[in-house]
Amino acid sequence: MAKTIFNGNAKSFSEINQFIGNFDKSGGLLSEHTTAEIREWVHTGSYVLNACISGSILKGVPSGRIITISGDPKTGKSFVLLSCMAQLQKKGYFCIYFDTENATSYDRFIAQGVDPQGVRVIVPETVADITVQLTQLTQSLLDTKKEYEQKNKKLSEDEKLEIPKVAVFIDSLSALNSSKQFSDALSGEMKQDMGTVAKEIKLLFNMITPRLGKLDIPMLCTAHEYEADQGYQKVRVTSGGKGITYMASVLVSLRKKFDRDENKQKMGVIVTAGINESRFSIHRPVEFYISFTKGLNAYMGLQEFVSWNICGIDRGRMVAYVDTASEISKKIGLEKSRTYSTKEIERELAQAKKQTFYQSLSYDLYNGYIRIVSSDNTIVLPDLVRMMEQDGFDFTEDLETKTIKDKLIVHGIYSDEAMSKMISSYIDSGDAYMVGNVKLDVTKNQKLKFKKSIIQSINDGSYVERLVEVESEQTQEINEKKAQKFVFTEKFFTERFEDGKLTPSSVEKVCFPTPTGTEWVVRHLNKSFKNLEIFNKHVFTDEILKTLDEKVMIPLFSYRDKEYEDMDGDLSSTDMEELSEMDKIMSGL
Repeated sequence: MAKTIFNGNAKSFSEINQFIGNFDKSGGLLSEHTTAEIREWVHTGSYVLNACISGSILKGVPSGRIITISGDPKTGKSFVLLSCMAQLQKKGYFCIYFDTENATSYDRFIAQGVDPQGVRVIVPETVADITVQLTQLTQSLLDTKKEYEQKNKKLSEDEKLEIPKVAVFIDSLSALNSSKQFSDALSGEMKQDMGTVAKEIKLLFNMITPRLGKLDIPMLCTAHEYEADQGYQKVRVTSGGKGITYMASVLVSLRKKFDRDENKQKMGVIVTAGINESRFSIHRPVEFYISFTKGLNAYMGLQEFVSWNICGIDRGRMVAYVDTASEISKKIGLEKSRTYSTKEIERELAQAKKQTFYQSLSYDLYNGYIRIVSSDNTIVLPDLVRMMEQDGFDFTEDLETKTIKDKLIVHGIYSDEAMSKMISSYIDSGDAYMVGNVKLDVTKNQKLKFKKSIIQSINDGSYVERLVEVESEQTQEINEKKAQKFVFTEKFFTERFEDGKLTPSSVEKVCFPTPTGTEWVVRHLNKSFKNLEIFNKHVFTDEILKTLDEKVMIPLFSYRDKEYEDMDGDLSSTDMEELSEMDKIMSGL
């Protein structure tokens, strides 16, 4: 090759990268590197297994990576594999299934939701068979991808060509033979294996791992485990050599215990999934259940992580609903905009109703019929300019235009309404105005311009602080130990009044969360469920799953990267106590 001399700026990353590009045509900057980012996450069929593997219940199997599932016989390895296969097919993946144990059952595949038209079954005899076939397949796809990239430059978005989505399954690695073992058997001279299987499996992983990443091909494998001596103790080891451990992005180990009925008949398997190796999640075990008759329920296992304060699901029971509005109407008088005290109303109630009054009030709050205000109904906001100075705004220079960042000024302590009143006090007095003559909206990034007289007074020290009183909306939970004040909302008066008269409530019972409850109570449905009835999509809605993921599962299972490092700040003190306690329990497991 021709001599190449670096003559750029030695401190410029861009020029250094450009220079290195003379010697490497396939690589690129991390910010632009296609294999550095997981293009797609696919559901495993179990939300807690998703969290175990990926750190989030809304992720699961990563494209372009290798997942190995190991365990003793009958721990559900193949079951989980086929569950993932069915989910990958829903995302458009064609599946290649290497059956090394000659255990393919058409009925089993169908029972687990696998489309037989989207699976190619291959029965290899040696590790080399898989290595050759996958190497040739991936080479063809890489060539196709390169050709399509050139053609796509001339095509519109709708016309662009795509390579097929493919997923690979090996069930199992432990049943494979080496080429030497096979040739020895054919020659009639069986000799002791000197690690040839492990070497060939390592070669398989070494050759195809980078290709899987370039083509976004997920590969899932199963493997057996055995006990081995390590010093003075026995440890569980995945069979197949070190290549499996080193090259897999995730190595899941399964344990089992049988679920039996009153007649001691086996009804299913309670599976504990632990992580031996993962590049995406913290090593925390989870439990899920595989029924011999109903299969895998996606929601089972989540009950260990739910709580009333975080997602409105917990142990409890249903109790009689106290119609607070009706009680007030009879004994105090129901009026718009009037503030009512919880303790004042409680004193007016019969003893039987006092016991469930606060649970009923919580129901009204959750459904938007009441709004809590502080005990004295007002709070005093700090001065806007001083708050802006604390957040880094520099008034020492003649900079009149200031960007209003969404809730940053008051650190999320107060409501949007309170923040609007803070800013409006300056606009109404003529000391500031909105740039572009726009209407103030604190939920958007807008610019506020202060008059020069205000800037001058700030700089010369003559500025006089202004404090604004607003109605407090900080508390959003009913606390029966405290005297709280609330008002009825417009929604309440719209729904509960007809011809100027209060109509009876249709609610008879409300949820009462308690650790001693024999059932599960669900706030958004206002219903109770027996143990197994709770595991359904109506209870675990998309919104509930998202909340549970953000506030519990990601902090517990995911690496604390920058994206989530400040998440604790979004949790209430009660949430944090529950999360801390849950963390101790999980650490004990």
